[in-house]
Amino acid sequence: MSPFISLSNSSMSRPVHKVVAKPRGRSFAVVLLSLLFVVAATTSTGVMANTAPKTVPEFAEAFAQYRFELNGKPQKLGYEDLDARISDAMTANSDDAELIAWAGIVRSSLAGASGGLGALKMAKQSRRLFEKAMKIDPNALDGGARTSLGVLYTKVPRWPLGFGDKKLGEALMTESAGLFPDNLSAQFFLAEFYEEQGRKADAIATYRQALAAPVDANALTSDTGYRKLITERLSALGE
Repeated sequence: MSPFISLSNSSMSRPVHKVVAKPRGRSFAVVLLSLLFVVAATTSTGVMANTAPKTVPEFAEAFAQYRFELNGKPQKLGYEDLDARISDAMTANSDDAELIAWAGIVRSSLAGASGGLGALKMAKQSRRLFEKAMKIDPNALDGGARTSLGVLYTKVPRWPLGFGDKKLGEALMTESAGLFPDNLSAQFFLAEFYEEQGRKADAIATYRQALAAPVDANALTSDTGYRKLITERLSALGE
């Protein structure tokens, strides 16, 4: 599985006293992240209308729908609902590495969607969740926890405002992409980092590697969403 993190650069890289505007620009993570199955109906609030997710695959599919098919307030409300449901699930499954990693992915995405002074606090909570998941299983979500943690390090402000560390973030993402070359989202987030750093050739090569990954039939919502994003990015890079 793969992460979707959506921390916005605009909400996480400004000085704290200025982080008051709604985040703008391209949202990213990560998953870490990733995820699954058919498109379910949603209400006007963005919360799934038919079946409430209860399992990791269902959480992943719900997240994929919110990530790729909703925007603005409906998306934020969807993340909030999913965050609460995963927190409830963790009370009975406190040692489930995949569930913990998903809690981190959703929490970091909620941070990006929310912005404001609370975003950094949620980012710190996400970091602890990713670290906990990796202690249980370093390869949780096919490297998704590691990728998501790496993305987080590249997006938050550096000390003294935050814990950002682009070198560490790149190292984590590179390791995950190397261990799981067929993980489309792991390649995507690494390519996106290269693009943000102005490393055009590396970005193009890694985006292409992501597109070469096998289609995940169990994760069509996320797989389709990522491939669309990658095609758009390559076009913007002149490919």
